[in-house]
Amino acid sequence: MFNVRLVLTLLNINGLGRKTINKILKYELPTNLEATTILHFLNKCKFNIKKNVQINMENIIEAKNKCEEIIKQCETSNIKIISILDDTFPKKLKVIDDNPILIYYKGDLECINNNKSIAIIGTRTPTIEGEKIAYEYSKILSKKGFVIVSGLALGCDTFAHRGCLHMNNQTVAVMPCGLNIIYPRSNKTLYESIINNNGCVISEYAPNQEPYKNQFIERDRLESALSTGVIVVETSINSGTMHTVNFTIKQNKLLACYVPDEKYKYKNSLEGNFQLLKNKKVYPLHNIKALNEFVLMIEEKMKFENVNDAKEEYYQMTFMI
Repeated sequence: MFNVRLVLTLLNINGLGRKTINKILKYELPTNLEATTILHFLNKCKFNIKKNVQINMENIIEAKNKCEEIIKQCETSNIKIISILDDTFPKKLKVIDDNPILIYYKGDLECINNNKSIAIIGTRTPTIEGEKIAYEYSKILSKKGFVIVSGLALGCDTFAHRGCLHMNNQTVAVMPCGLNIIYPRSNKTLYESIINNNGCVISEYAPNQEPYKNQFIERDRLESALSTGVIVVETSINSGTMHTVNFTIKQNKLLACYVPDEKYKYKNSLEGNFQLLKNKKVYPLHNIKALNEFVLMIEEKMKFENVNDAKEEYYQMTFMI
């Protein structure tokens, strides 16, 4: 727990954000967690800390106390913590811009490391057809061995998780709040079913942290990061789904979108679909055949990434020798 305590202490020092901590963690790390040692470490890293941020012993002691409170709360709520300094921290989350440095989770973290994963996302107010699509696509992909990633929100997310669970498959829910706060509360049973079925719920946020608007956007970058491909079922133009879409493109992930009937062209909750489908980089999902073709694209991308990972590992081993 040394790494977790170090990162968690740094996160609780006023003025040190995720991006700053990412930089200073590249320095030679302290060998113990005494307040004087941490202060000395931060003084060495001062060129990466904003000039207006003043850190003293009192700040560090308060942060250490807060760290221990959070760890105690996690133990009470059966929440595990992993830091970016740990070998088992998911590689998918390490390599993105603005990567997380601490993850809270419940369930089987190993399913997050499964490269065969697809996010199914969409509006909280889908049509009946949208509900069916999220559910059926999730079942089909689960049968093919894909871990389904979503956000536990009402609507498309809920049906995506349910379809996966129907096939007794692992699914991952990325939360915008502390893991002892189930959001939305009406999905409590679904939340528990995900964990009990060897899936995983994860969050960047400490226990008791309520969901705020910016946290939903931050959460969206993790949904796409954990997936090789992303499927949009139904979305309005200005919905949170579009944040995930933008992260998907930025992270160079494959993106597909369900093609609705033309009669829905002016329906608010599907206007985003018609806009997305104008983009040639977005793969249109007209039917199950198109879904299977999208799966083949994802599998080809996975092969390419696996080859590159193998090359990188080889070069690292050679360099070490």
